[in-house]
Amino acid sequence: MPLMSYGEYKQKGIEAPYELVINAKENHLYYFGEAHSNDISHPQWPKWHEFWKDFLNKTENKKRIVFIEGNSTHLYSNEEEAILSAGGMGLAVLKAKQNNIEVYSPEPGREEEMSEIEKLHPSELVIYFYIARQVAQWGRMMEPKPGIEAYLGNYLKYYQTSFEAVKNTHKELFNKDFDQNDTGFFHSIVDPIFPERSVINTISQEVNNMRDRYIANKICEYIRNDLSVFAQFGHTHVVMQEPLLRELLS
Repeated sequence: MPLMSYGEYKQKGIEAPYELVINAKENHLYYFGEAHSNDISHPQWPKWHEFWKDFLNKTENKKRIVFIEGNSTHLYSNEEEAILSAGGMGLAVLKAKQNNIEVYSPEPGREEEMSEIEKLHPSELVIYFYIARQVAQWGRMMEPKPGIEAYLGNYLKYYQTSFEAVKNTHKELFNKDFDQNDTGFFHSIVDPIFPERSVINTISQEVNNMRDRYIANKICEYIRNDLSVFAQFGHTHVVMQEPLLRELLS
């Protein structure tokens, strides 16, 4: 069973948050598909708390683990700080630590991911995609927040590029100047659902397909090793992985 296709995803029009529960004999998967948000008043957070409470009750006295999207497991001091700084991932880390549950990021290594995508696209376009994805994330952050160059500093160093090089690639691709405040634009070009928009959208879809297969297999690996899993990712990932997860865990 493959992942759900993006065509089917568009037809279904499933909105966030999306909650998926799969019972695999004695172990359980609770998968929360969030709307990426740093807004503490977002209506998904009460739903998250109910879902989390149900997971804790269902898996009491069982081995369990929390999976999060991304690689940051920084522990914030309270829920408001966690959401403002890291959205739902920050909240999941906080509540896991409060309940003495291990946190793990089941993501493929970035070098491995990039090496596969660079077989299909020039390196400068792949790097631009990763930077553009961070710009979109920066756009979701609540004020006060760092300036864009400060925020991107470590990412630019990691990808061995410069802000000027990114802006030049942006100009070549879209025939307009780089404007980090054009939040809607950056969200639109890293959206994997619409590869017809640009080559960056195509790269996003390829990266997400790779990640979704990897993550789904990691979830199943841990459940087969007698752990229950609470996973938290953007809702598109959950919807796309569901058919594969249901088959693998049946």
